[in-house]
Amino acid sequence: MSDTNILLDLMITRIPGLKSKEKIELVKKFDNDDDILALSMNDIEGIVGRALRVKPWKMEDVEAMAEKDLAEAKKLGISMTSFRDENYPPLLREIFDPPVVLFYRGKLPNPEKPMAAIVGTRKPSSMAAARAFSMGRELGKAGIAVVSGLALGVDAMAHRGNLDAGAPTVAVLGCGPDTVYPTSNRDLARRILET
Repeated sequence: MSDTNILLDLMITRIPGLKSKEKIELVKKFDNDDDILALSMNDIEGIVGRALRVKPWKMEDVEAMAEKDLAEAKKLGISMTSFRDENYPPLLREIFDPPVVLFYRGKLPNPEKPMAAIVGTRKPSSMAAARAFSMGRELGKAGIAVVSGLALGVDAMAHRGNLDAGAPTVAVLGCGPDTVYPTSNRDLARRILET
């Protein structure tokens, strides 16, 4: 995706007071950042059909935040894809409130290949931890990537089992791609990126 398009979509993401569906509506309506820059808060309210219950803002400030986001992502080696981009995950497009911009490191999973979600407690028994590892490994041997949250416990064990089988596991982080939480899973996150 070009920097121009991603900047436009980062700007849309940064507009205060918008709901997810309204942001997607703007993505579908605008394909030029000059067109967005010409809009005021009142113009946006007219497009979405409601008052934005936020402190007044200027589009120049929204643009500055988006430019900062883009520069920071580039500095950290974080990639982005937008709802308008062809490599945006197709099933994510279908959820109730898809994100306009998806931040990621590594490669996006192939939507044509099967994946399995494994999630569970952060404090599993030794038997549950072994079973999560075993399930992740069995799925990996079958060519199925595990999708989980890189959390302690079951999630991490499922990722480890998948990696042990040589499969490309997928970690979906609630804290963003610039932070590994918990920090004790940094080595695991590094291994995931390497595969």
